Amino acid sequence: MNWNLRLQRKCAVGYSTKSKEYHYQDKDSFSENIFHIDSKEFFDDVNGVRTRGYFCKSLNTQDVPTLTNEQKCMNWYNEEPDPDFWLAELNDCPASRRAARRDNRYKKVSSKERKKGRKGSKVDCYELKFATRVYGASHQCCYFKDGRNRDAFVSEPPEAGRAYRFVLI
Repeated sequence: MNWNLRLQRKCAVGYSTKSKEYHYQDKDSFSENIFHIDSKEFFDDVNGVRTRGYFCKSLNTQDVPTLTNEQKCMNWYNEEPDPDFWLAELNDCPASRRAARRDNRYKKVSSKERKKGRKGSKVDCYELKFATRVYGASHQCCYFKDGRNRDAFVSEPPEAGRAYRFVLI
């Protein structure tokens, strides 16, 4: 694609500090080649490494420290409430598939989300229509659809349901 002609403008790649003490501008800035920067090959004289492409970041944004994915994960983990709190907010699953069908708090999970258990047993799952108010918790309750355990609550993986919570905004 010919971005330069299509956009009718020229582009520069580089950076400059506010005091203009440190600055850099790519030699292909304001030319057609700058739009193919991801296919250019660069050589690092210090480390002797060849790389392709650039990582671009706006320096106009406020100085916010960049977190690694590990730090983001740990921050999320530490901010999550203790599962004992939000699990205590959930009621027990109805004892049978028949009871789940009649309980207005639950809805049947769509057919594409139904699970097929081991040994070919089919499983129907129901989940709460609305998450709990305080922690946004919900759960899925699964029941055997046929066989000798028909309508019985499934309590063991992989067919069993799950408990989860939504992020409240």
